[in-house]
Amino acid sequence: MPQRFKVFASVIVIAAIMGGVGWALVSGGTASEAFEARLTFGVMAVMVMGTSILLWTTLAAVLGPNRLVIWAAMGLVSPLLGGLLLLPPVSYLVLWHAPVVTFGLGLATGVLVWAALRCGESPNRVKAGALWNEV
Repeated sequence: MPQRFKVFASVIVIAAIMGGVGWALVSGGTASEAFEARLTFGVMAVMVMGTSILLWTTLAAVLGPNRLVIWAAMGLVSPLLGGLLLLPPVSYLVLWHAPVVTFGLGLATGVLVWAALRCGESPNRVKAGALWNEV
């Protein structure tokens, strides 16, 4: 299996997990045992995860393994971009309802995607000193 495919597969997994975790934290999970509440939660979780995967794979393809500062900045901006892709008027209300969760998870996702991209590089280029100098 080519190395690039492994890297993008890990980016997809990271984006899906973080999107699902973010939606679960912001929505508070399924509030009732009614079928409609679970269905709505599931549909929105899939929509948020799909948007997260689309956003982070596009950013990974465009930016590549750049500096950590760039990925951290993209992580902080990612909730705004994801809200623009998902449901623009409603999603921004959710963003401002829980800014610590949304922007914190965005920052964490940016750092994790950067780490996944860096792990996909050749071992000759990635050394402890070189990695620290890029921060």
